[in-house]
Amino acid sequence: MLYVSHHRNNTAALTHCMVICPLHKAVMLDLQGPLMNAICALSNLHYIGLQRTTTFDPPAGPYPDDSVAQFFYNQACFQLKDARRRPHYTETDAMAALHLISYSLAGTGGKTVGGVTEWSPMLEIACDWLAQTGMHVEENPKMTLVNMNVLGAYAARSTMVSVLEEVM
Repeated sequence: MLYVSHHRNNTAALTHCMVICPLHKAVMLDLQGPLMNAICALSNLHYIGLQRTTTFDPPAGPYPDDSVAQFFYNQACFQLKDARRRPHYTETDAMAALHLISYSLAGTGGKTVGGVTEWSPMLEIACDWLAQTGMHVEENPKMTLVNMNVLGAYAARSTMVSVLEEVM
């Protein structure tokens, strides 16, 4: 619950029971899956940040590469790379990718390394999943969004917001 109660970017949407309950169900169906690992990575990164703000002499450098958060991040990334071999992404793949985008932005501040961001492959996964829904070719995309289950609709909205943020 630390993740839900302290995550700043999506607090209003995540604390709403209509999103929490399906998200909880999705995590409980695959406790070793990419969504669970992505949530653990992000919550541990947040916990490290809280620890840094409460110590008298916080470390000056970035978050350590050998942290538990980095372990979970690497696990989720590996699982999503493996998901690329499947013909279709799932809603949980898209949600995991969005959580990993948040992790990368929180951990690095969105910095690029050699002109490449860590989170761009994750945004591709979320966008590919969104394209799979067919929303972009529908005559009335709003109806596609309305007819999705809650987790899918949240993933779709979050993906669209992430794309807009990248463009701006």
